[in-house]
Amino acid sequence: GMNEKKDQSYMLYRLGQEVLSRLIFPLGEIQDKDQTRQMARDAALPNADNADSQEICFIPDGDYASYLSKNGYFCPKGKFVNTKGEILGEHLGRHCYTIGQRRGLGVSAGKRIFVLGKNTEENTVILGDEEELYKKEIYCTDVNFIRDIPYPITAEVKVRYKKSGERAVIEKTENGVKCTFFDSVRAPAPGQSAVFYIDDEVIGGGIIRRYGL
Repeated sequence: GMNEKKDQSYMLYRLGQEVLSRLIFPLGEIQDKDQTRQMARDAALPNADNADSQEICFIPDGDYASYLSKNGYFCPKGKFVNTKGEILGEHLGRHCYTIGQRRGLGVSAGKRIFVLGKNTEENTVILGDEEELYKKEIYCTDVNFIRDIPYPITAEVKVRYKKSGERAVIEKTENGVKCTFFDSVRAPAPGQSAVFYIDDEVIGGGIIRRYGL
């Protein structure tokens, strides 16, 4: 999309040519959201002046943990631990925290600490220093390439929707691909999508399953 702030290409990497060849993006050439709103006003659309949606659009208050609980997901309380396994406190359920989160942990450590990861088997949330969030390697499965790509290939890899891409070498593995970054990336989270770009073209992507160094 011409409007980089509203570009949705990160979400489209799973599609193949059989679908993309039939898609039409009527707003793709519009650079200014105000122009879109004016078009909606001219068409008398009732949502022309609605506020932009943030985060998960169907959870307007942003409280996704409560949404999950109300819809049948239950995760018991457990322990906050550091990378050595030492207990730092009690968490309210793993689903209440995201990788890279700093606020709302309820743990007094005498310094800034962040969510580094989660251990499902032990029901723990791992906390540590910010520098521990930075990783040089990620491993992805459920990989889809929109067109044939020779391995290895250097591309820009986005690990979150609103992050800019970082250069990485993408190599094939037994179950997917490994991305080795030129510069470490902050807080790649298992379960998130990693999307691969060459210039402004989406060439594919996959689901982050784990990270390396």
